[in-house]
Amino acid sequence: MKDKPILAGLFLANLISLYMIFIWAPPERSLGDSYRVFFIHTPAAWVSYLAFAITFLGSILYLKTEKPMWDLYASSASLLGLLFCLVTLITGSMWAKLAWGIYWNWDPRETSTLILLLVYLAYISFRMSISDKDRKARTSAVLGILAFVSIPLSYFSAVFWATLHPMPLFPINRPQLGIEPSMLLTLAVSMIGVTLLFSWMFYLTLNMYRMTEKAELSLLEIKE
Repeated sequence: MKDKPILAGLFLANLISLYMIFIWAPPERSLGDSYRVFFIHTPAAWVSYLAFAITFLGSILYLKTEKPMWDLYASSASLLGLLFCLVTLITGSMWAKLAWGIYWNWDPRETSTLILLLVYLAYISFRMSISDKDRKARTSAVLGILAFVSIPLSYFSAVFWATLHPMPLFPINRPQLGIEPSMLLTLAVSMIGVTLLFSWMFYLTLNMYRMTEKAELSLLEIKE
């Protein structure tokens, strides 16, 4: 029952976001309606960074306190970060096709985002390959800290290298897009909606892991 207001708010925020994306926001002057993938691509990129930042902080706090809770936060966030990073790459490829005529051109932002995806895929793979819980948590914490280096690499790739990609997250000052105030407002609402969606998914993922651990402990007790 206590989750119903949260779910209602989440549903309403994303419903408003979808209305603004597909109906309220005006067409872009050069790309027309096809630019609307931008309203999904940008929030997905932001949320992937947020998720990996939680993995980074959770890893630091685990090494400092050795509390399993922080390892749980780090691992749960990494899974969702990987999902949203994949959405970022897919929608980014769609954007590249619409704007530049090709799905993939090894642009610095595209390449660095692919590296980001592979780095955290490796992080999750290492976690799955270690059976001992304590060793898994310690090793993952170190990897989670090291992997975070790929975040600034991805974010600032459009600043330090020649790129077709708009400036990080908000391409307001680039001539490729005819940004209007209504578009920025739509982007802001979409960012809020996707962030709330991530928060809910993170909550569900944490609960899933906790239930799995309880089930494993119950099975061990039954065997004993």
